[in-house]
Amino acid sequence: MRKHCSPGPADIVFVVDTSSSLENKTNKCLEYMGTILDRLPLGNDGFQVAVISYDFEPKELIKLKQYKNAEDIKNVVTGINSKTQGATYTENALRKSVEILTDENSTQKAHKIIVIISDGLSTDRDAAIKAAERFRMWPYHVIITIGIGEAIDHFELLQLASKDQKNIYGPLVFSSSNDEAINMILREAMHKDCTNCSISNNTDVIIIQDNNFSGVDFKNSLSVASEIALKYFLTKKDVRVGRISFDIDDFAYYSHDEQFLVSLQKLNPGKKSESNIESLLSEAAVQLLSSGVSSGVSSGAKRHKVIVIITDGHWSKVSRVEDKIGDLSRQNITTMIVAVTKDSNFTTLYRVVQDPFYVFYINEKKRWNIIDIIVSQSFSVNCEL
Repeated sequence: MRKHCSPGPADIVFVVDTSSSLENKTNKCLEYMGTILDRLPLGNDGFQVAVISYDFEPKELIKLKQYKNAEDIKNVVTGINSKTQGATYTENALRKSVEILTDENSTQKAHKIIVIISDGLSTDRDAAIKAAERFRMWPYHVIITIGIGEAIDHFELLQLASKDQKNIYGPLVFSSSNDEAINMILREAMHKDCTNCSISNNTDVIIIQDNNFSGVDFKNSLSVASEIALKYFLTKKDVRVGRISFDIDDFAYYSHDEQFLVSLQKLNPGKKSESNIESLLSEAAVQLLSSGVSSGVSSGAKRHKVIVIITDGHWSKVSRVEDKIGDLSRQNITTMIVAVTKDSNFTTLYRVVQDPFYVFYINEKKRWNIIDIIVSQSFSVNCEL
């Protein structure tokens, strides 16, 4: 029987990466953790909170049941500093988290949640992934990863994180730029029949194809574009996918992958003299903000608007691109960038986005699962308590 209910009981451990790679981002990690705490119902019937920081070794800052007030917890962790040098041993932090979630202060028959706030650059990656897999094997044991840093390794965050057990959202990997992680924590701590939290997935996506490639790189960029589109279509959600490039003037939304693949066949490599991405962003915004809706796609609900740029980042007028992406964000359009070559200009890519989390690198075959993260960022979790 479906019902309206509250999250909990749940034991949650925040695992905050304070290694050298996050030297300038520790405050942001703590600020976002504070934002999460402000939304969680703390207490015996809600969430019991523990906090650890880690680099070489984990350090337990807050024990379960030690504090039941968000402000008290935030005051204790305010002084955390990152190391100016040092490694990132995530396995040790996970092992400590498991100890905390099973000690005498833990709650019986409660949801067990680990929230890792990190850039995904672990020294002991393989060991950390195995530790995460062991934890996730148990029922109601969930790991959520939040990517914060100057550069994010999504592949590791993906392998550490749980997947949505209801098979709606995808991997539980999140940016700190919105409330999606917070709402997912609430959702994961509820009974499976609760209806307080819902996932909105009516989305318009425009893929901007920067075709300044040749040879293998060009073919790879087409493969990435087709795979992203296919992943969207396979969600079987209310999704439309369109595409814009420099040498094709006509625009259309596509409702299945065969139509999209046909459109890709019209694209030619290296047709432009300079990478004026700003013009393509402007055209994408016009299409996303227009009121027209193709047949068979619902228009009653507010639609999410997403731009995915496939590029190497060798652009002209970078400042104008940065300003344009900022304008798009203010119009509630999410812009993600997918780099597809090793010599991509990552300095430019990280500069222009609002959050480095939204820069993805897909080249090696093993990293193609990162597309699952890209697709999941287009949906939203909404909770009413």
